[in-house]
Amino acid sequence: MTFPDPHATVEQALKWAVERLRDSSETPRLDAEILLAHALGWSRVRVLARASENIPADALQTFRALVLRRAAREPVAYLVGRKEFYGLEFIVDRRVLVPRPETETLVDAALEWARRRFSPQDTLLIADIGTGSGCIAVALAVHLPNALIYATDLLPDALAVARQNIELHGVANRVTLLCGDLLAPLPQPVDLLVSNPPYTVLAEIDAGVRLHEPHLALDGGSDGLAVYRRLLAAAPQALRPGGALMLEIGATQAEAVTALARQAFPAAAVHVRRDLAGRDRVVMVETVEGAKVEGGRCEGGRGEGGRGEGGRCEGGRCEGAKVERSTFVPGGHPFSVGIHSLAGIRIHFHSLIRPLIRLFADSARSYRFSIPVLSSRFSVLGSQFSVLCSQFSVLCSQFLVPGSRPYHPDTHHVFPVNRP
Repeated sequence: MTFPDPHATVEQALKWAVERLRDSSETPRLDAEILLAHALGWSRVRVLARASENIPADALQTFRALVLRRAAREPVAYLVGRKEFYGLEFIVDRRVLVPRPETETLVDAALEWARRRFSPQDTLLIADIGTGSGCIAVALAVHLPNALIYATDLLPDALAVARQNIELHGVANRVTLLCGDLLAPLPQPVDLLVSNPPYTVLAEIDAGVRLHEPHLALDGGSDGLAVYRRLLAAAPQALRPGGALMLEIGATQAEAVTALARQAFPAAAVHVRRDLAGRDRVVMVETVEGAKVEGGRCEGGRGEGGRGEGGRCEGGRCEGAKVERSTFVPGGHPFSVGIHSLAGIRIHFHSLIRPLIRLFADSARSYRFSIPVLSSRFSVLGSQFSVLCSQFSVLCSQFLVPGSRPYHPDTHHVFPVNRP
């Protein structure tokens, strides 16, 4: 299909671009709309609403140049200079990796852990290792007003982009950029370590990614695990007692990375979280302060998310107690359990609805409904809905079933505890 004449309409230009991009992009229509909107300085909505309008000659030539670059597999984000991530827009260019939707799973996991373990009044220290564009650090800072975040990267050029983004989103007073290798620049241990480290084998990745995105942010060595080995070996000294580590992984790396994590943290709980497509995506390591963990029990230390016996519990933390999985609830009022349960339901409801909206939006924008992907994503959403229903059931039982919500002033309001 030949390039449209100088008086081409929006729809004619889009048809040409879609045909030109069909062999080099999985979403040719979406790419064409974004690039034309950028060339015209319009929104995509305006592009779609004015299909019969003529395009100015200079904008048409700009559009043509962008489409040809995209046909050479250059990422759309580099062509327009921005990328949406976790509902926020980020500045990106060839100095940093393009933020991926699957990395939002890491942010989801970090937010849920932080909200479960820390009250809004507590100061939470987080480190984002290999921050790149700063998308993870900024998303966490925006959603956790009580967090102070260190964001490290080996490359000053990447940190320059991250600086633009933390200023763009107004979190420069709570995000500190540090230049150096992995954990080395951190001035102190933190409560939560998060990282999307290089984990690909360069020879195996998409040609467009290999040609245009920074290799240092991609190359995980011959087996994709080189950076995990170094990061996990140093992580125990970088975490505060009771802290957590969360790492994005490739879809086939869960077994290898969890083995490395258990070697570095033999007493910690290690588990894997899946992304919206049902693929293994985040390895989560949760430690317990001063405790030896065996068979799901925590003895002689501080536990959260458990039932305390024979110890002293304050503000949701249990000192010197035997801990089993249940619930510690901060505060002194017997109805604190209800507030805590509602907060948990709010978090799960958010994690259910936001991905569902994004799923349909992405499918509609690309005009491509992949049945296997839709099926796997709905399976994950179904599991999340099951968790939501279970929590609602527990909440109802706490308020409606007699004797299910005892009040124990001698143990500083540990709920729920059902004693014989």
